[in-house]
Amino acid sequence: MHVLEGFLSRDISHHSPEYLAEDVSSRILTVTGFFCFFSIVIVSLRLYARAFMVRRLGWEDLSILVTALFVLGCWICFIFEKKSGVLGRHIAVVSIPQYENFLLWTFPHQLFLMLGVCTFKCSVAFFLIRVGRSRWARRALYGLMSKSWT
Repeated sequence: MHVLEGFLSRDISHHSPEYLAEDVSSRILTVTGFFCFFSIVIVSLRLYARAFMVRRLGWEDLSILVTALFVLGCWICFIFEKKSGVLGRHIAVVSIPQYENFLLWTFPHQLFLMLGVCTFKCSVAFFLIRVGRSRWARRALYGLMSKSWT
């Protein structure tokens, strides 16, 4: 017996064909794609303004660029999760090989998500360090940044 057989074996006879045919993956990709590319445009505009108008890039700019790359990585994982046939569908219609393929993509997805959150927090902290004047506040922010990676 396969490990996932008990989890995925379902009696689908009581579900309607419309229920079994539901697939909202296109909506998921549309919404996440919009926000992904919207954030990349905003980050690009910020980097352009800091590099060519202010002529000064800081650590927070590098950190927010890395965050944008992690956001893009999450969206790419969403695409492959959709191609697995699981994203946006009911679990009753998902086969074991489809679910295994889906799980292969959820690992890098979660990794990109957590690394993106950490780099975003560090970007905010680098910004506050740059504008802050207090030595105590700077030390506290460095401590919080190091704690966000553990």
